[in-house]
Amino acid sequence: MKKNIQLLLSIALLIMVSASHAKAEKWYRVEMLIFEMKDNQPHIEETDIGKPALGNAISLNSDPSSEFSVLSDNQLALLDAKKRIQKNYHLVLHKGWRQMITDKEHAQKVHLIGGKSLGGEIAGDFEVDGTVRLSLGRNLNVDADLLFRKPTSDKIQAFRLKESSRLRVNEISYIDHPNYGVIIMVTPEKTAEGTPSAALSTKKKTS
Repeated sequence: MKKNIQLLLSIALLIMVSASHAKAEKWYRVEMLIFEMKDNQPHIEETDIGKPALGNAISLNSDPSSEFSVLSDNQLALLDAKKRIQKNYHLVLHKGWRQMITDKEHAQKVHLIGGKSLGGEIAGDFEVDGTVRLSLGRNLNVDADLLFRKPTSDKIQAFRLKESSRLRVNEISYIDHPNYGVIIMVTPEKTAEGTPSAALSTKKKTS
């Protein structure tokens, strides 16, 4: 009898562990829009801002079956928002990708680059270059560390956004910076049961 109880407990533990891994390995789609504020707004240049650490960041890839693969245009959900932004602002980056989201200890940084190549000290410097890390704990969280570069008549100005924010699945969130805006949305991937039915809402994050 004792052996049977131990066996049942072992099986129950295996089921719990398997369920936990299944939940942890759920796939998500991440979409980001980054835009520069209007030129007539004051730009506050920062000094001694440093640079995001890119050494262990994962680059996005073009293999649709792999993790951190770039979404095609017909998979993007914020195309209408992109059009509205482009009417009033300078759009620097619009990218979407798919990934699994784990706990913070195991979460991986994603390397994002976008906008025009500006040259400068390092060949290939772009308007935006940095990392985004998504993690799941009690909440869905994003850690963004993005370096922005803006060319002027005599130099390249640099600004940095380093922000940790709480997100909600299926919601559009906004991370604010004096000179730039970042819109991010995280949605579960489509499954055999269909797409999530939750309505999209907007939630503003301030730095």
